[in-house]
Amino acid sequence: MAAVEAGYLSEETIDVALVNLAKIQMRLGLFDPKEEQAYFDARRYGIEQIDTPAHQQLALEAALQSIVLLKNEGSTLPLAKGLKLALVGPHVEGNEVFMSNYHGERCAEGGFGCITSPLAAISNLNAGGTTVGTAGVEVNSGFNNISAAVAMAGESDAVVLLVGIDGTQEHEEYDRSNCTLPGLQPELIKQVAAVGKPTVMVLIHGGAMCLGALKDAAPSIVDAFYGGERASEALAQVLFGDYNPSGKLPVTMYPQDFMLANPLIHMSVSSPPGRTHLYYSGAPEFGFGSGLSYSTWAVKVEQAASSLTAGAEATFSVSLTNQGPLAGRQRVLAFVRPKGAARASPTAPRQKLWGYKGAELAVGSSANLLFSLSTSQLAQANAEGERVLHPGDYEVIFSDGSAEVSAGLLTVSGAPTVVEPSAFRRGAGQQPSPVAEVA
Repeated sequence: MAAVEAGYLSEETIDVALVNLAKIQMRLGLFDPKEEQAYFDARRYGIEQIDTPAHQQLALEAALQSIVLLKNEGSTLPLAKGLKLALVGPHVEGNEVFMSNYHGERCAEGGFGCITSPLAAISNLNAGGTTVGTAGVEVNSGFNNISAAVAMAGESDAVVLLVGIDGTQEHEEYDRSNCTLPGLQPELIKQVAAVGKPTVMVLIHGGAMCLGALKDAAPSIVDAFYGGERASEALAQVLFGDYNPSGKLPVTMYPQDFMLANPLIHMSVSSPPGRTHLYYSGAPEFGFGSGLSYSTWAVKVEQAASSLTAGAEATFSVSLTNQGPLAGRQRVLAFVRPKGAARASPTAPRQKLWGYKGAELAVGSSANLLFSLSTSQLAQANAEGERVLHPGDYEVIFSDGSAEVSAGLLTVSGAPTVVEPSAFRRGAGQQPSPVAEVA
């Protein structure tokens, strides 16, 4: 009601939203008697229909594509098969953790025992080798068996640390006040890394993490998130190089002191130093869009537009080449950064992701990716909720997650132009600000 009383929202707009919602619910049959609803019909939505091999393969593919390789010094990854591997950390034998928060029991017989653990999945792929594991610590408690983990690491050829958080640390009505690894996990990482074996740190989490000095403890870092029911098999394939990682980081990993200086109760995303890749001006631990590959990729801007007018589109041609040594998929992200007058105010985004494209390529193969940038994608929201295109220079950037290539400056001419009026202001009987509107 506060929004209505302040003139930001009209009752008519609320009525429209309610009617639209009710129409969808009616079309879905949610007001029909339960026995008549298809969603309770086991013949249509039973286990044989919702847990098919095709569905399971899709879950695996989703998990594979979501894994992000953040760091890989000395080509620690991929691991050779046949090694003596030590798996250490609270998620070594995890299964339910990969399902995140919003789920029921996964297995037909109940529970989560049908979900393969990292220990089992990695053991299955480590042909000719041995794979052992121990937790060492819990996610967040005083339980301490770090000495056993250190001893196991000392007897191995390589170590995989499976650390992170779980549903006890992030759920409805429970927000984290920091982004660090809880409990004794930092001490576990330090002591295991000090053994000096090739070490891979795998992060398992939902909300964003920050590592601080721990990011330097391991030569390789993999962000696996909550990868779903096939998370462990996907992780094993990435670790051994059966799958060439292609994921890009969907969040900004801030330094540890960021959360202390900018608590979540400060709601502004644009106040310095800003939040998210749109506004953050500091140096992140790992930036939005980061993501390495086991291959080297060449990204080259072949053709780039240099000028644009309201209502038009700018086209860019980008070549992508897989220089090896592995075949794989790569994605190219397209960013735009307003310069000078084009950034209308200090609270305007410092950059925006406006497109992405990718290709799956054999070693030595190339693909040509075509991008089209419209003026609406350059628009910035003003205080009235209108999205306005401002004239000036915009730098266009293409990134493969490890390096950026600039396409130069794109100059937008003309006067400031409203490309999308404020629906809320108009709904409350107010007119847009006096800026020319695109026909």
